[in-house]
Amino acid sequence: MTSFGGTLVPDYCRSEATHCAGATSQPCEFAQCGARHVRVDWLWDSMKLRRLLPDTSYTFPATRAGSS
Repeated sequence: MTSFGGTLVPDYCRSEATHCAGATSQPCEFAQCGARHVRVDWLWDSMKLRRLLPDTSYTFPATRAGSS
């Protein structure tokens, strides 16, 4: 990921994260700070094509508080 201009953000810098990649629709902690929650496929597909793909088709549906 870093070879393509991305940066891994440590836990103490969550507010700097733009995306949070996950395998499930369970929001990650970074998403609570405003990062877009995307499927891991977005990272892999972007790296395979050697360009940053739009994340719109890789985002999880928004979940409402209290829903399971």
